[in-house]
Parts: sequence; C-alpha cells; structure tokens
Amino acid sequence: MNKRLLIVLLLVLCFSGCYSVIAEKQSTLPSAQKAVLDSISAYYNTSQHKVFQISSDSITIDGEVCIVIDVYGTTSVGTYLIEKFAVSQSPHPRFFFSDADDHYTEFQVAPFFDSSDSPCGEYRAEVIGMTDTYISGYNVPRKIRVIGLSDGLERWSITGTIDTHFWWSHDGRYLAVQCSGRKWTDVIILDTISWSEVYHTTFAEFFNILEISSAQNPDGVASFTFNGWRSDHSFMSDYAIDLEDGARAVGSFVYDLSTSLYTDTTVEIISEG
Repeated sequence: MNKRLLIVLLLVLCFSGCYSVIAEKQSTLPSAQKAVLDSISAYYNTSQHKVFQISSDSITIDGEVCIVIDVYGTTSVGTYLIEKFAVSQSPHPRFFFSDADDHYTEFQVAPFFDSSDSPCGEYRAEVIGMTDTYISGYNVPRKIRVIGLSDGLERWSITGTIDTHFWWSHDGRYLAVQCSGRKWTDVIILDTISWSEVYHTTFAEFFNILEISSAQNPDGVASFTFNGWRSDHSFMSDYAIDLEDGARAVGSFVYDLSTSLYTDTTVEIISEG
C-alpha cells in the first residue's frame, strides 16, 4: 500500500467522529463550533499544551442540544484528559462531566484553570476538573496538582480551591501555590526534590512575628498574597488579617527558605472607617 495513503487512513481512523483541534489551528472550523471552542479555551490561562477535541455527534441534556468538547493536556508521552464539557449553542446552559457521579452537571459561572510548566520543562502545575461544590457561585475545581512531563505521573496534589495560581522559582526547584477560598488566601511552597510543603502560611507563627495576639483574629480571616520570588530560595508576600472591631493588619514580608526566617516585615493597623 502507498505509504502516503496509509498515513491518511490512520489519521481518518484516529479522528473519525471528532475534530481534534490545537488552539492555534481553529480557522477551518464551522463558525458555531469555533465560537464554542473559543469560549471553552477562555477558561484556561493558556491554551498552549492543550488540545480541544470536538465531537461531531451532539448530545441532548435537559432538552438542550449540546456540542461536546474534550480538553486534553499534552506531554512528551502523549495526551491526558483534563475535562469534558457540553455546551448549548445558545448562551446557556453549559455542563461539565462529573466523573464521580457519571453524568453532566450544569454550571453558571465560567471557571478558571491555571497551569504553569517549570522553567526546565520537567513538571507542570495545573488545576483540573470541576465539582458540584459551590462557593460564592463558583464550582470548586476538583484538584490542584503537579505532574511529570516525561512520564505523566502525579508528583503532588491537594483538593481544589476556587482560585489558584502558580509561580516557579527561577531555578525551578520551588513552586509557589496560592490558594483562595471565600474569605481566605494561603501560600504554599513546594520543594520539587522531596515534594514536600516546605512553607505554608500559618496564623500562629505569623502572629508571633507581628507581636499580635491570635485572640485578636476571632473569625480566622486572613489573606496571604504571593508577590514574587526575590531569589531562588526567598519570596515576598503581602498579607491582610482581620482583627477585632473591624480593624485590619496589612503589610508584607520576605521569607527565606534556606534559613526559615522572616525579614523585611512591615505592618500597619487600619481601623474601620
């Protein structure tokens, strides 16, 4: 058999019944499908290293005819499924496929999935999946994790939060993970040698640094916002801590992972009104 014909037949077999679309190659799609693809790709901070596979067979959910899109991540060893969406050609509704419940679930607010590859291209930090859990109108993502790009294996993971962002240190050894709930934001630092959390914002320790009693924070509300790597082993963070009577402690600090010391700490007490 002609070699060129064989290649064509293999491609037809692989992609029969679907469009496999890399984000940079959308121009040949029908306009309705391209609009749906654009809306789904906007859920991701970058469409690089992603493949959006559009099924040619629509499905009907709750009376709505929907286009089905599978979102895949790519590595040097192949692809892996990140999420499955079903989207009506009208503005609403939209559905995600719940692996846990084995059915499609409607969502209202557009999700955001951050991802970031390490500087040397060894690992990928990413937010994946959606759940039925709602916080402030958002469906909480299923998982925050790091995978190896050479083997696709998971190195570290935690349950998803409603807003997550990643920053790699310049040498790629450390990863800063900023996780947010409805009233709090934490910073976690991972060491890629041990895959352990070598720093996690803790109230008690930080209150001692500020010389503020933890009793002044009765509702436990605090936000720590990552503000960049100062060096390969030190970073800066801003913070805001709710105190009694509507007051807040705000400021910033630098933390050195090699010495486990806080430096350049600032604090200002802001009273309500």
